[in-house]
Amino acid sequence: MRKFNDESKLENNPKIKEMQNDVKDIIKNFGNLVKQARNEQNLRIQDVSQRSGVSSGAISDLENGKEKIPNLYTLVALAKTLNISNHDFIRTIFGEIVQEDPSIKKPCDMLVDALRAYGAPNDLAANILVSIDLALGKNPTESLIKRKIFE
Repeated sequence: MRKFNDESKLENNPKIKEMQNDVKDIIKNFGNLVKQARNEQNLRIQDVSQRSGVSSGAISDLENGKEKIPNLYTLVALAKTLNISNHDFIRTIFGEIVQEDPSIKKPCDMLVDALRAYGAPNDLAANILVSIDLALGKNPTESLIKRKIFE
């Protein structure tokens, strides 16, 4: 991974400084996504390194927000190794450029709609979703908040 250019060279060009800050944020967000996916799968950095071909040091630097620029191979290899969806990958890298299509529902939202249509009260629907998340090894609290089941 490459490091960013010397900060002192950027004092006269605020646009370049702003772009570099944007890139740093993108890399930090991707590092967080990698760490989250790795932890959800109970993998060590060494496991991911062996499966992806990306060095343990590069993975650690990425996860810890070190100011280094990963190459495209590193980004793609980690995303594929950790089963990060194309949608999450692109959204993390390109941010606001990619917008979700509100007409396309996620499977979890369709399940919530089906439970509500069936007449299940919110607390029962929440319990069902928590059970599914626990069975899949996911954090049920985050899922319920994301799915807005209690609204």
